[in-house]
Amino acid sequence: MVRRGVARKGRPTAEGAAAIEERLLSRVWQLYADGGYANVSYDAIAATERMSKRTIYARYPSKEVLFEAAVSRRMQGWVSENRLARDSRFDAPVQAFVELSLAVLLSPDAHAMSRILRGEDGPFADLADQARQGLHWTIARLAGLLIAEGMTDDQDAQDTARSIVELLIGCAMSKGAIANETERLGHLDAQLPRIFRDIERLVRGRRS
Repeated sequence: MVRRGVARKGRPTAEGAAAIEERLLSRVWQLYADGGYANVSYDAIAATERMSKRTIYARYPSKEVLFEAAVSRRMQGWVSENRLARDSRFDAPVQAFVELSLAVLLSPDAHAMSRILRGEDGPFADLADQARQGLHWTIARLAGLLIAEGMTDDQDAQDTARSIVELLIGCAMSKGAIANETERLGHLDAQLPRIFRDIERLVRGRRS
């Protein structure tokens, strides 16, 4: 006999399962960005998300599989979020690209990504390849902007774009992550004039 008025729990809907997955992978990424690979554990996730370790194991049978899924998801989202969708204070496309790219590179997410590129968290070759693909896209996008602004040789544009991206990465890595957006914008205001001068010298050198 079934008692009336008692809700019966069943399997989550497709939307509910997707929401659980999203929350789980977001938590894994946040743990990694905050403290590195050592902080990614079933215990840590279960403690903060009210999710049983059994539930996590059912979806991801090992820490490595869970970590790769979370990082892959964040990389895909990161690329789509940073395709110059935000407004820049600069009208010139190259300057706008530089401003927005450096703002991204100064974020905690970017510094977490760099740990993967440097292989600090183990041999996750597929993740490193995905991160490199993101860098290749950035260089190609910037090279296209340089050509649109008058650089005629495609190889020169590619080489210049690569040098600019390396300059921006160096600036970001030397400063470290800036979690507070107001502080990040303040640092950009202080550094961009010098960076623009360096880029202008790079571009003139390629054109001469």
